[in-house]
Amino acid sequence: MPDTLRLLITLLLITSGCYAQKLKTYVHPTDGFEIGVPKKWVIETPKGDGMVMLVTGPRYNKHFVKDGIIMVESREAGYFSLEELYKNDLDTFRNAGYDIQEVDDIVINGHLFKYYYHTNQAGALVNKSIIFFTIKNKKLYRFTMGAVEQNFGELEPLFRKVAETIKLYD
Repeated sequence: MPDTLRLLITLLLITSGCYAQKLKTYVHPTDGFEIGVPKKWVIETPKGDGMVMLVTGPRYNKHFVKDGIIMVESREAGYFSLEELYKNDLDTFRNAGYDIQEVDDIVINGHLFKYYYHTNQAGALVNKSIIFFTIKNKKLYRFTMGAVEQNFGELEPLFRKVAETIKLYD
């Protein structure tokens, strides 16, 4: 197969994939953040347990087999440092049986985030998520983007594209 044809096929596959989706901007009315979410995904704003936003793909079901989820949580951080809260977050998930893969810090729109992957078994399914974790103005933010492990690789570029849109306000 000629190289130009191979390149054309690759470009078509990339642009037709789920991560080529256009994003719409969502500004949370009270929690001081903005995030881009895929246009066709459903946004819910549940109350309680720290979760302030849940975004699900159009083919989502209880086990998110086809599409993933984007979940945003916020809580008061008090006077704890980012390092202390991050370590506590990792310990909580490890104690709950999650496998953790830590990654270097990342700066998104001028703000420092810790990020990591966690994987856990949920019945017959293995779920994998990438978590972007930070504090601002004594408030902890956790942006969790996940899917079943078999679909995570396809969705990860979309999740990273979404993460690049996160903005935190004073």
